[in-house]
Amino acid sequence: MDAPVDSTWLLTREAEDAALDAEGLSKAGVKWASVPCIEFVTKAWPEWPARDGTPVLFITSRRAATAVPPGDAWRAKDTPGLIAATAPVTSAWLEAHGHPVDFWAHGGAEGLARTLVAAWQAQGRPAWHVRYPASDAGQHAPEQENAVALLKTVGAVDRAVVYETRAAQGLEERLEPFLLAPYSLSFSSPSAVKAFLAACPRGSRVADRVVCFGASTARAWSVGRPESWPQGELSESSLVETITSSQEPARS
Repeated sequence: MDAPVDSTWLLTREAEDAALDAEGLSKAGVKWASVPCIEFVTKAWPEWPARDGTPVLFITSRRAATAVPPGDAWRAKDTPGLIAATAPVTSAWLEAHGHPVDFWAHGGAEGLARTLVAAWQAQGRPAWHVRYPASDAGQHAPEQENAVALLKTVGAVDRAVVYETRAAQGLEERLEPFLLAPYSLSFSSPSAVKAFLAACPRGSRVADRVVCFGASTARAWSVGRPESWPQGELSESSLVETITSSQEPARS
């Protein structure tokens, strides 16, 4: 059954990342609260291997997008480049900060990889190679491995860690007030799922609904959730579209 009307949706990613979700929920009259579950440590932009052809920057998170050097500094000297980014948050952030996006897609890393492969084929299979800045945790996610396998049909794929994730400090204390009343959860990364589960006090009230973005996120929730908690709903649209649809969430 759907979450009670008085259930508060907890947005577990950074406030800036969750801004579109928050706006949509507010317009729909749905209560929400921002409780970021993870923090980030930015790493230096990498020195990418020199390769022939056009570099395609493959960006799947706003945090990776913030690491991109200003202007054309990420491109090889005298070489044009292309940008592929997940929608809507990451692509919108890049556009707003002076990085025109050539290819975008919903569906996380795999959805973007499929879109890029289709574009490469439609353009006659030009000489492209992929630069994939990611997080330390993301490099080991099955979803990212699947995306890389798709991207290798286009050309060489170079990955590099541009940020690291860790659980937000004081998370248990910030979560506790919300877990006393009806609440639902939205996750956008396996790291956020793991941080929440580690910080959730034993015996806490069970969430009414759980929405996950990305197959790796849904997998992390499925594996880690307490047995009596609801299964995660895998979403490829906006949060407000998912929770206001007529589809009933699956429960254990």
